[in-house]
Amino acid sequence: MQAIRYARISDIIKEAKSGFASGENLDSGTFQIRMNNITPDGQLDLSKRRRVSIGSKKSESIMLNYGDVLFNATNSPALVGKSAFFGGCDEPVTFSNHFIRIRTNQDKVDGKYLARWLSYQFQNRIFEGMCRQWVNQATVGKEALLSLRIPVLPITEQRRIAAILDKTDALRAKRREALAQLDSLTQSIFIEMFGDPVTNPLGWKSGTVQDALDAGLILNIQDGNHGELHPKVSDFSETGVPFVMANCLSGGQLNVDVAYRLDPTWLKKLRVGFGKPNDVLLSHKGTVGEVAIVPSRQESVILSPQVTYYRTGRLLDSQFLAGYFKTAWFQAVLKKDAIQSTRAYIGITRQRSLPLVFPPLELQQEYARRSDFAEHLTTCCKTSLGQLDSLFSSLQHRAFRGEL
Repeated sequence: MQAIRYARISDIIKEAKSGFASGENLDSGTFQIRMNNITPDGQLDLSKRRRVSIGSKKSESIMLNYGDVLFNATNSPALVGKSAFFGGCDEPVTFSNHFIRIRTNQDKVDGKYLARWLSYQFQNRIFEGMCRQWVNQATVGKEALLSLRIPVLPITEQRRIAAILDKTDALRAKRREALAQLDSLTQSIFIEMFGDPVTNPLGWKSGTVQDALDAGLILNIQDGNHGELHPKVSDFSETGVPFVMANCLSGGQLNVDVAYRLDPTWLKKLRVGFGKPNDVLLSHKGTVGEVAIVPSRQESVILSPQVTYYRTGRLLDSQFLAGYFKTAWFQAVLKKDAIQSTRAYIGITRQRSLPLVFPPLELQQEYARRSDFAEHLTTCCKTSLGQLDSLFSSLQHRAFRGEL
């Protein structure tokens, strides 16, 4: 481990300057970076560009140059301190008064290294602890920021560390991009095989959920309305049977890791509201439209009143039904039909009137096989991203301790 020298940020930079406020949103003008243009993981998002007039103010003092570091000094407490390296743009760029622009002394500190160090402090919630808070916003003052002490390695070492972190972060970004594409893959497969549900171009037999119940294609639908036996907070524990709420269905998969647990004796107390392997789960209260399947390896789960299970018969594939529920068209139908009160809600009676299509079982099963493969790729990608996240965290920790 090499010896580390620490220096105040104020001693290793040329200047730190705040931007200017503007309420304008012009069709043409100078692009002004605002709070939503920097992500919490320290990336510049230039997809949304708000334009302002700078008139006679246009000068070096309010513009960004390659190598500048932007520090988000004013935001909500959890977001104060997110920072990014400015690597240039295809047009001149200025910045709002929510930011402090740090112009580094390149002989003493590399801009990318400084931005990475600031982002590391942000991830560790250092700035959240430093900020002065008002009603809706909080801030870290310029003096407080510049008084922070940063590990200063030889400039060549700083650049080497920044390059390593940049490469690792780029791999993480590619994995996230791949996950986003895989997320839409099953829907693309569905549309390719079965056509647009709106127009039903292949002429599949259609009907409602009630028609499917009457024909035995769906054996039962049931929510977790347990009446007087509805579990109370005091009944939950860290082990036992998962109690599935809408948040457990996020991302198209059943995540029992975030579920509360109930003692197995509840399975004997309750008469209804049990999800079994291969049941399709649909959130119908509060967060309407989340979909998941109870995995075949998962034992029974107890449903909350927020969730309905659909138990399919042998002539309706559960993965096909889940895929249909996930289509943008069906989601729009759900949102339209949901009763808007304090919280959105679509009860069992209304669910029975929801539209369905019934293609041949062999085609449904082929979709299930393709969907399984896409799910396998997604699982592999998530595992890889988790490993890269752990690696990136470890590299940051070692880098700023002089161990990389």
